[in-house]
Amino acid sequence: NIRFREEIHRSGKKQDTRPSGCGDCGTRSRTRLSEKTLEGWRSEAAPIKQQPVVSYRRLRRFTGKLSWVSGVLPRTRWIVRVFYAVLKAADKERRSREDRGIKRKHTPEHLVHTKRCELALIWIDAFWQHGNKMITRVFSFKAASKGLAIVVDASPWGVGGILVHITSGKVVQVAASRITESDEKQLGVKIGFAGSQGILETLAIWVFLHLWRRFFTDRQRVPILRSDSRAAISSAEKLASGTPFMNHLAAELALMMELHDIVTPEVRHLPGKLNVCADHTSRIYAPPENQEPVPPEMAGVRIRDVAVPSAGRPFLLPTAFLRPDLWSGGVEDEAE
Repeated sequence: NIRFREEIHRSGKKQDTRPSGCGDCGTRSRTRLSEKTLEGWRSEAAPIKQQPVVSYRRLRRFTGKLSWVSGVLPRTRWIVRVFYAVLKAADKERRSREDRGIKRKHTPEHLVHTKRCELALIWIDAFWQHGNKMITRVFSFKAASKGLAIVVDASPWGVGGILVHITSGKVVQVAASRITESDEKQLGVKIGFAGSQGILETLAIWVFLHLWRRFFTDRQRVPILRSDSRAAISSAEKLASGTPFMNHLAAELALMMELHDIVTPEVRHLPGKLNVCADHTSRIYAPPENQEPVPPEMAGVRIRDVAVPSAGRPFLLPTAFLRPDLWSGGVEDEAE
């Protein structure tokens, strides 16, 4: 039931991705893809999905076309990253076999098993199937406001977020979420271990945009996101990552934004020394010796605890830790 809300007009004309607007009334983004172009992609994606193997060259050519699509529809970038990961893994394995002087037992070297990009193929196929109908988004001529910012931080024990009114600087809400055993099972992180900081910082963005999504649904406001992690900021900005674990979280962000019609966030890096309040909030679950003093701005502020369900966080997709074969293409076929 998830559909991409980008505006796609099917027509017999050539591709047109020019923005259109209404003077001072605000702008709207319009994307047109020709009937011939859509049918060409659909006819190429369906056979790849149905076949157990595909040639490396064909998959690379198809990925190149999808890369162009992701430039027009940014919220599909995570899918393209999956295909590139599959190609990279297949090339690495082929070179390794050549170095060791061995060959595959059953499959020619130039073929790639399509199950390694199963998740991406399912989503691409569903997207183009939905393309049989016109997908239209109606944009308000009134530009969305930029009144609220979400400032996040993460520690090896928890993630913290602060919802701030930009104009007045008033703290609207403060929340924190503990890193649990279910997070270890879902994301492969370790409680108390700082080696997964990029993943946790990206998780923090997802947790608090999901928590406060009601302020941004239906394009009523532009989410302003601030973090001291450049890796997390990059993933949130591109809605994709070269790291499978963070690419999964970027995909979750993209799908959440589609489901709730949230405008693409404005993201900026916030130096750690300016992120004192969010840093303190993320450490409330840490051992006493790893906690930070309460900043003056946080005195008397209630911190809401965002509990993690026993079944784990409500992700829409299987995580890269639980199903690495769907994200990195790094699992060779057992028959080989």
